[in-house]
Amino acid sequence: MRKAVIFVSLFCGLSALCFAKGNLELFGGVPLNWDKGSAYGYNAEVQMTSVSFGFGLVSPINERFSFEVWDEIILPIKLDGTINGGKTTLSRDDYETLMGMSVFLGPVINLYSDADDKLKIPLTVGLRWWWLSMSTRYASIFGNQFGFGLGFGAEYHFNERVYIFGRVMGYFDFFAINLTTTASYNGTVTKTDSGLISSFGLTPNIGVGIVF
Repeated sequence: MRKAVIFVSLFCGLSALCFAKGNLELFGGVPLNWDKGSAYGYNAEVQMTSVSFGFGLVSPINERFSFEVWDEIILPIKLDGTINGGKTTLSRDDYETLMGMSVFLGPVINLYSDADDKLKIPLTVGLRWWWLSMSTRYASIFGNQFGFGLGFGAEYHFNERVYIFGRVMGYFDFFAINLTTTASYNGTVTKTDSGLISSFGLTPNIGVGIVF
């Protein structure tokens, strides 16, 4: 299941890269996520701090509108949580594996361009799907979240081929599907839990773009 999801995530970005013309963007960021919900009878609030890197393709439609696809690998660093009233803090060292990936797609609106087309201010809106995989010796969780995204930033174009950008992406995820696998005397047991959630994300990132 996880391998299939990883393949689909990468395929979304790579297929856009192979079959569309536009701007290739390489970037890094610091995702911050705040999750609130319940699963398997537990009420939880979790704040997750991560680092990320990824690539995207912006395919122009006309001078003002473009279409964007981003693939972003997410590496959580720290998780601060409250589960049924009890507080806990976890780091990457507490897990055998801990990583995720985010796929974002949607239109880009160019709000402003200066007279020389060097400074541009784009606004991005769209849909976001991201998954997170975590495992210990005793259990593993594979979670999927679905929601909306909004991005605002600025680009500075050195010439017609190369530019740098800074951007802040905000996300709201409203639905989740979690698969939990635990070890038992009879082998492994997998449970599925899904439903509405309240998850907010904020990712400041910087990167470089190449026009081709």
